[in-house]
Amino acid sequence: MINKNVRNTLQTTHYFPFQPGLKSNTDYYIELKPSQDSAQLPIILFYQFKIDHLKDWVPALPDGCIEFIFCCNPNKPSAHIYGSLLQIKQLHFQPGYDHFGVRILPEHAIKFVNNAMPDIIDKKLPLCNIISLEDSIVDRIAEQNSFHKRIELFEKIGKFIKFREMPKIVDYSIKKIYLSKGNFNMKDLVEDTGYSDRYLRMKFAEIVGIPPKLFSQIIRFQKAFFLLTNERTSFSDVVDEFGYCDQAHLINDFKKFNLYKPAQLKNNTIITK
Repeated sequence: MINKNVRNTLQTTHYFPFQPGLKSNTDYYIELKPSQDSAQLPIILFYQFKIDHLKDWVPALPDGCIEFIFCCNPNKPSAHIYGSLLQIKQLHFQPGYDHFGVRILPEHAIKFVNNAMPDIIDKKLPLCNIISLEDSIVDRIAEQNSFHKRIELFEKIGKFIKFREMPKIVDYSIKKIYLSKGNFNMKDLVEDTGYSDRYLRMKFAEIVGIPPKLFSQIIRFQKAFFLLTNERTSFSDVVDEFGYCDQAHLINDFKKFNLYKPAQLKNNTIITK
């Protein structure tokens, strides 16, 4: 039932979330974006960091993604899933040890988890309770002595994970939201697909964990936040680019997701400080 005229466009639509606090508040940060050719798993980013003893937390922005984070403490390794955030949050980690992270886009998250997606939104939960992994996997990842060896091991493990099927209508809806930069109209989706407004909202919330309107706001916030960190970008540029009614509308969106006002980005009073 999906409009064939937009399928090819959606296939080339990409979303890469912005998490400046992770790089600026940790030590030895390193990341790797899997190439489309080499990555067999639906993962957008591998990363690794340590955190200082004086500051055991990292500020994280809402981005719609889920994170698997392994604490590589050789004496007591652990792994957790961090569900999609609904507002800026301080994520706490064990100081002095490598933390290995795996970021998964919203359209792929349901493929990994056994639970209903609404149950993990805005929560930190033991990874072994959410996806089917052998008990020894966390230990094996912690025992690896390099970032790239941890990636190789996770990719090998991933081949044996039984993925759940993503409904095509939800995958399509997410990509439409990406394409619109979060300036999304539910009426367009109803027209494209032929499904009712009520059914689309219900199915989207069931699979992604949050309603399509809130998800769209998160995507727009992410893109606006990133653009505003460029000193050459004005507020009027962002208002025009992302379809905000005016600057007050932009500010209200930031208040919903962020503890800071947009103007503070221009004064370097950002969440990364």
